[in-house]
Amino acid sequence: MKFMSSCAPRFILEQIFKSYVRPHLEYGDIIFHQPPVKDHLISQLSTEHVNKLMLKLESIQYQAAHSITGAWKGTSRTKLYAELG
Repeated sequence: MKFMSSCAPRFILEQIFKSYVRPHLEYGDIIFHQPPVKDHLISQLSTEHVNKLMLKLESIQYQAAHSITGAWKGTSRTKLYAELG
């Protein structure tokens, strides 16, 4: 999407994101989302790993939002996500 952003219209980029990228991110969110655990030892060991994976998913989503909107780096995530729905 990053390479297509200069030549494809925005609505095409949005459709590509919604069709191909977002389903993978939503699946990853379900898989890597960690519910609260009462056992603190298990919680501490797995939380660090899961948080890294969730941050990576968030990073991918943020990069896709930049590619679609053409916004500058450092733009508020909430504003980008609100604009894209």
